[in-house]
Amino acid sequence: MNRRFHRYSIILWLLVLLATASTLLAADAEYIWAENDFSGSTLYMSSYRNGSWGKKELIFSDDNLNILPALGSDSRGNHLAVWVTLKADGRSVLKYSWQEDNGWTAPSILWDEFKDNLAPVILFDAVDTPWVIWSANNGDDDDIYAVSSTNERWSFPVKLHADNAVPDILPRARLDSSGEIIVSWQQLGKDDLYRQMTAVLGAGGRYVKSLMRAKSKTRKMLVTRKDAEIPLPPFEANSRSTLYFPGRRELQSTVIRKRIDQ
Repeated sequence: MNRRFHRYSIILWLLVLLATASTLLAADAEYIWAENDFSGSTLYMSSYRNGSWGKKELIFSDDNLNILPALGSDSRGNHLAVWVTLKADGRSVLKYSWQEDNGWTAPSILWDEFKDNLAPVILFDAVDTPWVIWSANNGDDDDIYAVSSTNERWSFPVKLHADNAVPDILPRARLDSSGEIIVSWQQLGKDDLYRQMTAVLGAGGRYVKSLMRAKSKTRKMLVTRKDAEIPLPPFEANSRSTLYFPGRRELQSTVIRKRIDQ
């Protein structure tokens, strides 16, 4: 009986030690961005720990112009990166890569059946399902779309609002306290004023549960504010970039606009 209790105590102690080590290793924030180089562009990430940003780590590099990267991870720390690749014919393609023990997977196309795919954001829901929300168009006004991944297969994009004749752009996503997916974006009206639109996704995101339009309007695009406790990373990006917060399950990331716009 004593041996069994002793063995149980050792296992419990190891589990506590592993949990503590995981907490200590977790970053306060992670940053993903793209830099131009001579032949194309490169995606990097960096981690913010103990009050300072670490060195930049290579994610992916090729001869294309890669922009607008987003970053997220599930509760086990499996990272997902999504970005936009501009093609020579003027189209833009949504691509993604997963982080593995020995690096990142070769990029795959997430969606390329719209002419323009822009401004992706990543959200992992309450059951660790990855979601990607972005704006897209076929040469007309932009709309907001969402996809999720199950068993490493991406779903068909779902439009989060009814058809209209105005641009819907710059999505953001978060979980509320009950685990529902909340997506917000900016809609430019025919009066050239911006309004915030908000959709609540129901039943695992399979449909839009509710859609709200803010009454207030603004002439300027609404800008997501950066966490005041974390300084701007000392890296210059070629487009907007993303700050990701591994310890947060509700507001998981925020966008940093290109420095020249600030």
